[in-house]
Amino acid sequence: MKRGEKRGSDLNDSQIAFIICSNSIQYYNECVRYIQDLRIPEGYETDIICVQEAESMAQGYNAGMRASEAKYKIYLHQDTFIINKDFIYEILKIFGDDERIGMVGVLGATELPEDADLCFKWNAGHIEAYTGMTTIHGSGSQDRYRATIEVKAIDGLMMVTQYDVPWREDLLDGWDFYDVSQSLEMHKCGYKVVVPNQEMPWCYHDCGVSKMGSYDFYRTKIIAAYPEEFSGCIYEQQVEKKKKVLEETEKIREGLIRLMDLKAYVEVEELISRLDLEKFSDTQIFEIACLMEINALERDSINNTKSEWYACENWNHLRTYYTWVRFVLLRAGYGREDERIGELREKIIQGKVSYDAIRKIAASVLKDTAYIHGLFLNKIEKEPLVSVILYVFNGESVVKQTIESIVAQSYKNMEIIIFDDCSTDRSKEIVLRFAKEDMRIRTFFSDTRREIWQGENICAELAQGRYIAVIRQGDVWLKNKLEKQILFLEEHPSYGICFTWVDIFGEMKRTKWYQLYERFFSMNNKNNEWIRMLFYGKNPFCTSSACIRKDIFISAGTYYNRLVCLYDEYFWLKALSETSAYIIQEKLTWYREMGYGKGGEQLDLISSRRYELQWIREKMITEMSLSRFVQIFKRDMQDKNALEEKEILCEKILLLHKLGSDLEGEVISGLMADKECRELLKTKYKFSL
Repeated sequence: MKRGEKRGSDLNDSQIAFIICSNSIQYYNECVRYIQDLRIPEGYETDIICVQEAESMAQGYNAGMRASEAKYKIYLHQDTFIINKDFIYEILKIFGDDERIGMVGVLGATELPEDADLCFKWNAGHIEAYTGMTTIHGSGSQDRYRATIEVKAIDGLMMVTQYDVPWREDLLDGWDFYDVSQSLEMHKCGYKVVVPNQEMPWCYHDCGVSKMGSYDFYRTKIIAAYPEEFSGCIYEQQVEKKKKVLEETEKIREGLIRLMDLKAYVEVEELISRLDLEKFSDTQIFEIACLMEINALERDSINNTKSEWYACENWNHLRTYYTWVRFVLLRAGYGREDERIGELREKIIQGKVSYDAIRKIAASVLKDTAYIHGLFLNKIEKEPLVSVILYVFNGESVVKQTIESIVAQSYKNMEIIIFDDCSTDRSKEIVLRFAKEDMRIRTFFSDTRREIWQGENICAELAQGRYIAVIRQGDVWLKNKLEKQILFLEEHPSYGICFTWVDIFGEMKRTKWYQLYERFFSMNNKNNEWIRMLFYGKNPFCTSSACIRKDIFISAGTYYNRLVCLYDEYFWLKALSETSAYIIQEKLTWYREMGYGKGGEQLDLISSRRYELQWIREKMITEMSLSRFVQIFKRDMQDKNALEEKEILCEKILLLHKLGSDLEGEVISGLMADKECRELLKTKYKFSL
């Protein structure tokens, strides 16, 4: 008998026990709902053991292990929902095929880092994980030709065993590294630890607030306990840096919760607008940001509905209500029977939960919300005409896929204007074939080679629709992309542009173009923050994802003919001076990164982008009113209390200078011609040419 293992006669091989450490009745009950959906093989029985008030995860799991005679034990986080109904069949097959397998998880690490820091090292398996802002669909190493992949350790969100090996509560008296320790203990007993091949993820992890304060303390203990696995050291500098981030995050979270308790929503919105949310990884901060976004959308919506949860007496009650709606939408999205779906539909009919809330929350918990939209949201009674613009130049290898995604849209009332710019390949032939089959397509074949912005401007002038949607050749729209955008714009008249999140496909997906991928995965902001981002060269908007009111497109002046690289960015800056923009946080657009060429071509483009960004900055700052400058760039000003006209003019030149302006713009000339400004620059700011 191996160390710590119960005798075979002590275990019942027809029993399966789910062991859950719980501190939330809401999450525990939700976890159980998914367990009750599972298909149970004939001859097997299941049991659910809830461990409450555990002193540590290892102590709680030991208690659950001792309380059950089941051979198969499933140690489960209360916020892990098993979405594969055949999960038990799959697990029994894995164990039945190889008795040497001691433990199975859905997420694992094929190698252990020397310093035991596994936060971002889980590289095997498949998982859907809710972050508060969205649901991540993470997929690591998998071998489709094999049922499982061996790993060194599995993540603790779910750990399934067929042999009882005691959990190291003698070593780990907290909530970290119990999963790594148990994996290593299994290996010591001669068992394999594996992650199954999952075509679709088996589990949905509704991640709560990360409690990382003790992570490095237990990391030190795990390194000392398993020196044969870990040889690295923990650098104090890194620990201190992480500690500061955690302290800052906790301070902001607590401050936001205090304001939510006071129902000081105006102050919460203002604070959220000043935060760089992308730098945080905190579920509650993201959820508060989502709630404030819903609040703002409800104020603007023609439906005039305000969700009743804002009447909750404090943040805990409000979050419980918000979580209830999330859970119901998740169940509906997975096609599960649930009496709460009817309750939620009734709340929507009564105006107690808004369309904006459903739209926003569904996008945060589900990859595909089409079913949710059909189940809970209203339909567009009259579909306004949308003009789709596609510029084509030598795109025979990709343009077919682009056009197919346009004509397949669930939104049908559109005209499709295709401008071919003297293509020398088979592009014209492909376009004409589609035009013959679909009467909505209008084609224009240029006799003179132009630029993309010229072709798109010509199409915009010919457009007859209320809305314009531009798509670049090679890019692809998901089927209900336009339908969702038009519904949003029809309900929210103050928004002139609606974007979507973007996924990237092509040879360089998420490698060389990872920053681009992250940029097109932005949270929503107020207009001033969008403008500031564009000014600093951070463009969060993918043109192929945009749907724009035609009057905004025309009044913004279409695309500017002096720019070759950054005409999109300049157009968005002009449009945002007239209207608001919103990003639907679903990946409804696929962007194909075609690359920037090689060698000298890349250098030329980098040089052109640098020059054009400088030109945009100087033109923007020159034309911007003083009050608008302060609204947008106050945090960048050297004197944040500057009020006088000449002081703010000085702040303009200092900002341009900091960013490397050649000091040739109109702003510079005007300042240096003014004696008072020259004196201010010299005395107050210690600046002179």
